Amino acid sequence: MDPSALLLAADLILAVHFLFAWFILAGFGLVWTGYFRGWAWVRGRAFRFTHAACMALVAAESLAGVFCPLTEWEWRLRQAALSAGPATSSAPATFLHTWADRLFYLDLPEGVFTVIYLVFAAGIGVMFWVVPVRRRGRMET
Repeated sequence: MDPSALLLAADLILAVHFLFAWFILAGFGLVWTGYFRGWAWVRGRAFRFTHAACMALVAAESLAGVFCPLTEWEWRLRQAALSAGPATSSAPATFLHTWADRLFYLDLPEGVFTVIYLVFAAGIGVMFWVVPVRRRGRMET
């Protein structure tokens, strides 16, 4: 397969991964901001349960010692691009990969990430208590 197509696929997976992480982080901040500003949508069931489920998935994967599938797929595609392209010592990096690597992939022990994910998941749990989800059929203004 063409190395540039493999890199494009890797970058698409990286973009989805980044958006997934951004949804979790931004959602956390938006719920708290919306709570203090009176935004009714931050109490919406679909948004809140999707947000909590995403964080629960990340925390569960980390606790189980499962490597993130999105990261693994991205890295495998980059390695395949390396194998299909000219001989170099490392997987080719695109502009997106270079910047995401600096911002997204921190060189820390796995245990640190597990603690961060669990604390964040607990924070989302507290958020359900402080900023409860709107009950079915009840519209708030």
